[in-house]
Amino acid sequence: MSDLYLKEQTSQSVSEEQINSAIAKTFPDDALGLDDGQETQYLSEESKNLRIEELAQSYGINNRKLVHKIDLFLIPPFCLLFFVSFLNKSYISFCFMDGFPQEFGIDYMKIGYSWAAFFVPYLVFQSFSNVVLKYIRPHFWIFLTVTVYGCISIGSAYTKHYPAFIACQFLHGLFQSATETSIYYILSHYYQREESQIRFSIIYSMCSLGGMVGTLINVGAELHLDGHNGLSSWRWVLIIEGAITLFSSLILFFTFPDFPEGARFFSDNETVFLIKKLEVFAGKSGYNLNFTARDVLSTIADPLIFLPAIMCFVVTFNAYFLNLLWPTSIYLLGYTGLEGGRRTCYVWICSFVWTLFTAFLSDRVKIRFPFFIFNCFITLACFGALFHHLDEMTHSVTKYTTGSLLIIANYAAIPTVICWSSMNLGGHLRKSIGISLEISMGSLGGMLSFWAFVSDDGNTERYKIGYAASTSLTTFACIICLIYVGYCYKQNQKKQTAEYRQKWNMLSDKQRVLKGDSNPEFTYMY
Repeated sequence: MSDLYLKEQTSQSVSEEQINSAIAKTFPDDALGLDDGQETQYLSEESKNLRIEELAQSYGINNRKLVHKIDLFLIPPFCLLFFVSFLNKSYISFCFMDGFPQEFGIDYMKIGYSWAAFFVPYLVFQSFSNVVLKYIRPHFWIFLTVTVYGCISIGSAYTKHYPAFIACQFLHGLFQSATETSIYYILSHYYQREESQIRFSIIYSMCSLGGMVGTLINVGAELHLDGHNGLSSWRWVLIIEGAITLFSSLILFFTFPDFPEGARFFSDNETVFLIKKLEVFAGKSGYNLNFTARDVLSTIADPLIFLPAIMCFVVTFNAYFLNLLWPTSIYLLGYTGLEGGRRTCYVWICSFVWTLFTAFLSDRVKIRFPFFIFNCFITLACFGALFHHLDEMTHSVTKYTTGSLLIIANYAAIPTVICWSSMNLGGHLRKSIGISLEISMGSLGGMLSFWAFVSDDGNTERYKIGYAASTSLTTFACIICLIYVGYCYKQNQKKQTAEYRQKWNMLSDKQRVLKGDSNPEFTYMY
């Protein structure tokens, strides 16, 4: 049995000391470690690639095959988790159509209270989930939370009073808060930046699949289950989605991956190689370091942390209102029943394809911001067209096409900014805070979008206010994007100076790890 035994089920992970000890046996003069008093060796991109080849040969690893192996064990369970997560958030968009307000005797604005009851704990506890992942194995934590909110989804279908439904929504948001941030947090520890965008987008595109399946479930429930066993169609939607979630939780228990330091599907050599491979580009992860409140606050104040969170707020604001009001818009355009369901599914399929296409191109050219800006420009053009033709509520192919393009472009922008910013951060501390802040800000945008577009009497004239807000916010997001690119460029230039590198070499080992991507070896991607 090797000294580096990573498959022990009773421990969370192997310490970095064990990993470094194992590496030291193979590389006595390894320059990748950051021991106190030792200066960092600065390598060109070509030298970094040569170092990766050297590591691969020393550990007997085929790098390309290992990436494919990671894809096999990571992408399917992450896709499944994102799918059930989005499926469980899509129900509210059908409540307008399925008698939810009438059954509880509430107006449209009170539906927003249930929307807020879900999103408040959902955005507040994002960071808490990332903290928990340091003490509980991710596959068990995800299994526990998904099982609970699957049960809550089914329980919501049997509530008789509106306050009880609100309570269920609060608990649902509380436990579902562990989902999205966990996916991006863990995923960002397995891939190089050049490998990441297509993987992030494949996973995020599951929201398109979730939207399509949610539509089919709603149409089927409305046509075949409404009134069956005394339950209305929206209640059957919750029961079906909850059952799918519970079944998925069992699969996730056996398939959901842990961090590389404790991955169950890795051999010892594969674990060490992956960790050291990523250290070549981003430095040590700091997996076992404890952080203080001061460390957290100083990290949040970094523009590399809060600027992407602002962009995520905007695009998610747009995404949630589109998911919320698209079924109603389809109905107002004259598409009902099965035809309405088909028209909705067409949009989600096109969104799925476009998201993956832009991700593929982004990884090929190794740049992110043009794709974000391009999708935002399409979003702005569509908002402008819809704003000026809002009063034409008759059957309109043009309006349907414009709304479809709006969804397709906006949903492609979301994984772009999340992947771009996540992979521009180094170390567990900065990744944890950066990703959780982004998802929390996105959740805040999703919660506020309801009141921007919905009035207490369901009057669609309110859409004009929402469209104006989205247009302004999207323009602001483009400006923030350019500021973020400029800041990344400035930091990259600063890292090349002798003065910056001298200051970096004077830092202690712990300070270097906590600063993560501030490492002169780390080049920010545009």
